[in-house]
Amino acid sequence: MAGGFEAAEVKELRKIYRLKTSLKKVAEVRAIDGIDLKINKGEVVGLLGESGSGKTTLGKILVGIEKPTSGEVRLFGTSAEEFLKSNRKSVQMIFQNPDTSLNPKMKVGDTLREALEAGGRVGSKDEIKELLEMVELDPKYIDYYPSQLSGGQKQRVAIARALAVKPSIIIGDEIVSALDATVKVQILSLIQELQRELGFTMLFISHDLPITRAVSNKIAVMYLGKIVEILEPRDLIEDPLHPYTRHLLTSLPSIYLKGLSLDGKRLKLKELQTPPPAAGCKLQSICPFASEKCAHENPPAVKVGGDHVVFCHLYSKN
Repeated sequence: MAGGFEAAEVKELRKIYRLKTSLKKVAEVRAIDGIDLKINKGEVVGLLGESGSGKTTLGKILVGIEKPTSGEVRLFGTSAEEFLKSNRKSVQMIFQNPDTSLNPKMKVGDTLREALEAGGRVGSKDEIKELLEMVELDPKYIDYYPSQLSGGQKQRVAIARALAVKPSIIIGDEIVSALDATVKVQILSLIQELQRELGFTMLFISHDLPITRAVSNKIAVMYLGKIVEILEPRDLIEDPLHPYTRHLLTSLPSIYLKGLSLDGKRLKLKELQTPPPAAGCKLQSICPFASEKCAHENPPAVKVGGDHVVFCHLYSKN
């Protein structure tokens, strides 16, 4: 693989969808609107934000499912397009819903055999059993169809399929959001153990603040196609700076607040006015700190200490 400390890097990345709203009108949806992000080798980066923020679109671009409108995408120091031509299997995606990502007509063993063969392996019964044991599933499930499995078991099969080709990068798109609480904890624990053991790089996409904080080495907070803050998991609660990040704290259940002092850290924003503004800060219509500068200038990236970066005029010295 090409050199470079970063496993993945995007610069000024944009993805614009053009949707026909009538015979003569076409609307632009800026799913990703000029973002920069680096993901280091062996790192788990949490991508946190509400639905519609552009998280999944970024994941699909990194894995090659979607093409960017503009900007630069690099994988291991090489352009993503060139890298994926010869290393397509090195970047895998685990989707939110295994009911749609697994073929209902294929038995578990056949699904995993197909993945193993795609990765250049034999696809023997022993290799399939090894994969199932890796995701803590009994080998008896080789002959089961997805419809015979629980939600958690199906997601384990989806994880095993991704691991079959020995990927360097895994994109996990809301992989536990459809599971009940107990199974969610089990799958998260499994992912953390596998990542430590195998050393793959991961982009963990989620709308759930406590879960993202628990599994990530660093967190990028995303809002309406923009990254608004990049910070360590500890700082997500102890030192959130961006108004939107502080707004996310208002969604925390009381069980996560025990022993924590969030006085002055949480901020309830007004309801977003649609469509979002075309220029300036995306939050200008709902942020209590908005100034005239917010209406005309994109917020700069302000480094506030360590790797903590906030994109907000409040912290700019200019």
